[in-house]
Amino acid sequence: MINKALFTIVVVFISFSFGFSQTKNQEQSEFQTVSFCELTTNPEKYADKVIRTEASYIVWWESSFLYSEACIDDKHKIHNEADCDETDEKCLKDFSAEWKKLEPYMRSKKSKYQTTSRVKAVFVGRFVGPGTFGHLSSFEYEFRIQKVEKVTAIPKSVSWKGL
Repeated sequence: MINKALFTIVVVFISFSFGFSQTKNQEQSEFQTVSFCELTTNPEKYADKVIRTEASYIVWWESSFLYSEACIDDKHKIHNEADCDETDEKCLKDFSAEWKKLEPYMRSKKSKYQTTSRVKAVFVGRFVGPGTFGHLSSFEYEFRIQKVEKVTAIPKSVSWKGL
């Protein structure tokens, strides 16, 4: 009797584990990982898709955007936003929790006019455009962030020039 009960528990456990791993794999395959420079060089391939990409985030009092040190010109900078409807309080609260993951790794530069901060992370979100986004509609594309994954500080030795 014990063997039959043990067998049933093992079968249930294996079934549950298999089902969980299948769900996890399905979630991971719903979006692809794309280098930031590939994303911004070939935006038409990724428009309206959920993407995972590693990028640097910079913010100051007027604007914020995502960029990469590997392709730092204006063509490759994209606006960032939450992937939430402005009336969806739960989504905005969840996004705020994701965004707080960046804070411990932020590096700042102060001038007499403003403080500018930046950080590097892996972001998952919906890539949209072309259109007009951000401060003074100065960005053609926007990355609507759903999740913040691995976060790292940008080394102090990395130049602020070009930003």
